[in-house]
Amino acid sequence: MDRRTEYESLLRELDGLEAPEGSVRRAVGRRRRTVWLLRPLASAAAVFALFVLLVNVSAPVAVACSRIPGLRELAEAVTFSRSLGDAVENNYVQRVDLSQTAGDITVTVEYLIVDQKNVTVFYRIRSDRYPYLEAEPEFAAADGGHLQPSAWGPNDWGTPNGELRSATLGFARNDVPSSVRMRLKLWDAGAREAVTEAPASEVGAAPAEEPWEPDYLAQFEFLLEFDPYYTAQGRHYAPDTLVALDGQTLRLKNVDIYPTYLCLTLEGEPDNTAWLEDLDFYLVSDRGERFDPPAGGIISSGSPDTPEMITYRADSAFFYDAESFTLFITGAEWLDKTADAVHAGLSACTADRLPEGVTLTETSRVGADWRLTMLKSQADAQAFMKYRDDAGQEYEFDTWYSSTVGPDGEAAGEGMIFETVWLRNWPGDEVWLIPRYTGRWMADEPVRLAIDLN
Repeated sequence: MDRRTEYESLLRELDGLEAPEGSVRRAVGRRRRTVWLLRPLASAAAVFALFVLLVNVSAPVAVACSRIPGLRELAEAVTFSRSLGDAVENNYVQRVDLSQTAGDITVTVEYLIVDQKNVTVFYRIRSDRYPYLEAEPEFAAADGGHLQPSAWGPNDWGTPNGELRSATLGFARNDVPSSVRMRLKLWDAGAREAVTEAPASEVGAAPAEEPWEPDYLAQFEFLLEFDPYYTAQGRHYAPDTLVALDGQTLRLKNVDIYPTYLCLTLEGEPDNTAWLEDLDFYLVSDRGERFDPPAGGIISSGSPDTPEMITYRADSAFFYDAESFTLFITGAEWLDKTADAVHAGLSACTADRLPEGVTLTETSRVGADWRLTMLKSQADAQAFMKYRDDAGQEYEFDTWYSSTVGPDGEAAGEGMIFETVWLRNWPGDEVWLIPRYTGRWMADEPVRLAIDLN
């Protein structure tokens, strides 16, 4: 888990909502978890303002919360996810009461929302001594061994002590086990802000040039045991339907509907000339309900062992009476199968064959490191996640961030964004960047695909 994954917003434009200016994505850390995600788990604190409080606009939520003590606060804590809001509305919540104290810090785990593939843990932190505590979650098997999740992480940074906060653990290849261990490593966020002239969470603030390593005050560990009723929940469909996009052919193999998300599994045909790297889509049920990809959290996942296959998540239809859907596809990102790594000259700030719409704007030596900044469309995914040396050895970027303001203070412009990556302890004057995608396709009219759940 990255040391401090902070606010993420502006990743996807939501209908009728204006995106805030300034910093839109920033992740810092000396190490990355080894996962097979194509789009990583994102902090959801920054999207709280993008989702109207269910408890204030939904009569069923309000009624349920009035009947069941504590659920009103839980409903307010899941506003970053429509699916979790639906789960709370339908009282799909496992209650737990686990509490530990170390010194004058107390952590209490209160609720779980869990299904066959996803776990969301709700807990709160209390301390009279430290007013601004942050928690870094880690998960392990019940016996302390290694899990094989697709992603994990906190859903909220900057939550005041005493209020509900949450962390999510997601699985793709494997199912949620009967129990897991959650470790929370706590550090003093107040001490961090005291030494930072411009907090990284401040809109428009310049990101720190070095990853910050917190001094942990305490570590708590909880054994989370799941009710098998919840871990068995999910419905599976296999439409096995073909759809043509931009000269490529995809097969919709599976539709899985869990209480916390809906999952589409797409497979590229063997004779395609490019791999699908990202998909813009939404679904509409036969009853007229619309289901969009999540604003944060796990968005898509895939395996390097099966690059032709990728799964995409959307808000769940589990608590709706849909018998069919129409899938509307509005755009896609592709990676040419013949694409080579992009050679970049660091001193000269040059690069060849950059992905479509990406421009290398700045390279600078900072101590033993190199900093590279690129200008790209805000709608596109991260341009590069890996790089290699001239011997072919591959590495993952352990520090990267995005901002609407460049290193010299220049504005990216409407719909654009600056993306910055770091080459740590890089001795050479050149590098080969491994592209995340090579081109983007936008549909003139949405491509429609009917999905029958019967």
